[in-house]
Amino acid sequence: MLDFLEADRAFVAKANAQIFDLEAQISALRITISELSAAKEPAEQRLNAYKYPVLTLPNEIIAEIFLQYLPPYPNTPFGLIGLHSPIYLTHICGQWREIALTTPTLWRAVTLTRSMARGRLSIKGAIWFAGMCWNRSAPYPLSIHAYDYNVDNWFPIFATALPHRARWQHLELNADFRNANADTMMLLRNALKEPMPLLRTLTFYLHPPFPKPLTLRSEDVPLLHSVTLDDQGIQGFILPWAQLTSLTLTPIHSGRCVPVLLQATRLVSLTLDLIFPYLDDVPENPSVMELTLPRLERLLFFQSSDADMDFLELLATPALRCLTLPESMLEWPSSEFTYIETLEAFMSKCRSPLEELRILNPTIPEHAYRDAFPLIPSILYS
Repeated sequence: MLDFLEADRAFVAKANAQIFDLEAQISALRITISELSAAKEPAEQRLNAYKYPVLTLPNEIIAEIFLQYLPPYPNTPFGLIGLHSPIYLTHICGQWREIALTTPTLWRAVTLTRSMARGRLSIKGAIWFAGMCWNRSAPYPLSIHAYDYNVDNWFPIFATALPHRARWQHLELNADFRNANADTMMLLRNALKEPMPLLRTLTFYLHPPFPKPLTLRSEDVPLLHSVTLDDQGIQGFILPWAQLTSLTLTPIHSGRCVPVLLQATRLVSLTLDLIFPYLDDVPENPSVMELTLPRLERLLFFQSSDADMDFLELLATPALRCLTLPESMLEWPSSEFTYIETLEAFMSKCRSPLEELRILNPTIPEHAYRDAFPLIPSILYS
């Protein structure tokens, strides 16, 4: 019994000693904390008084920096939200959020597709976001890029842009309508029938084409000058070809290409990807001896295998400056000319030597072209 009491007394004495030591340490720490708190106050005051240079910039300069962060107009951000979208700029701080939300030019270029949100937006959310873009971008012109394999994903979002049709400046639509219902097709057709007074560029990949071609009149699209269509799209539109200065048809059956080019006499730039008209609904090429494009300065041909006619033999481009074409196009089925002779025959219809010649998929040495065309300053192989 006495041993047990003695042990308890020893433990209590030891615990009291430890508590005393800890209290002494706590007291010392409190003094240290107090000293550090007093010492840091001047530094905190200096930091609080300091303004980061970027926060001293006028709002107009910050807004311009924001514009440089986004893809240059009329290019659209990759997605509705996320990196390189205007909504990303609203997440930095309150001041920048206010600047971003009150800068209309940040919201004038939009990609309309649910999948580009990578699952982070519902269709309702995407519809709300698109509507916000239209409202905040007013009164500036709009650049719209709408695409998705499933048209039902983006068309409800695109429909929010219809009331703002008068501000459309650049429009790119790419969708597969094979599973779309008739109402969707009718809504799209009716939307494009209305006047679009600011529209300058139109890119349309439509699968399948409208059952009946849609006519856009010159008075409805007076500023339209640049068009990109594929073989399906060209069947879906009748455009004011004569006012265009830039035309891209890729891929295109040549039977559908020639009638358009006969009308598009103001073209300055032309890009063609010719394919063989193996389908029953492709018209035969008209009996055209020569197709003259008097203002054309830039001509690009791409994949031309199995094309059914010698386009270089048909074309006359007196103002041409830059030519890109596959070497295979220089082998005319109806001619025994060499590649060089074929090119010489084509260039004889130009008023002056080219400034640039680019040969795609070449088979003969580069020096052969340089020796044959010493007046062309830039001859490139790709």
